[in-house]
Amino acid sequence: MRSVVTRKSVDFKKLIDIIPSNPVPNFFFKNSGGYQFSDASKEWGTDEPSFSNGSAYGDLDNDGDLDLVINNVNRPAFLYRNETNKLYPENHYLKFNLHGVGSNVSALGTQITLESKGQKFYLEQMPMRGFESTVDNRPNFGLGSLAVVDKVRIKWPNGKVTELDSVKTNQTLTLYQKDGKAEGAKTEDPEDFFSTTKQSNP
Repeated sequence: MRSVVTRKSVDFKKLIDIIPSNPVPNFFFKNSGGYQFSDASKEWGTDEPSFSNGSAYGDLDNDGDLDLVINNVNRPAFLYRNETNKLYPENHYLKFNLHGVGSNVSALGTQITLESKGQKFYLEQMPMRGFESTVDNRPNFGLGSLAVVDKVRIKWPNGKVTELDSVKTNQTLTLYQKDGKAEGAKTEDPEDFFSTTKQSNP
């Protein structure tokens, strides 16, 4: 210890090297419904001990479910491919590719509300996660058995609105803030201002 700490200086590298450390597994919890969660780390294969210090999720293979990347200290990152589309083919999704105006190219702050069969879904376009971290900037809704969404409402950062009716799921909607209408104004034919990109499994 005397060689590490002296009256004049501290050898921080040596100090850190002698501090004991042990890898620990990451924990993942499954939503069981009713505000209950269960540990699914072993079942999902995410229990390998590691020195992990960050993660991000996004639809890396464009199949409608969110994949996971976990970075580790001094070793390769973990990449977990989400196979929900294969394990539960009866489930559906709806993804959005939002284009803002000016410097807000990703339309940060946009509010998206979906309504269908008495259910309501809500997301805000806020992909930031901590300092200099972000997730996929394409909002992605998991919609279970819903094959059609009765109403899609997009409220853009400038307060204008885009509304769509009877939207089929399992696709990506590309929408533009410049085409938004004032609150209460009638929206034009959706085909005039947005394009859809159907996703297929790679």
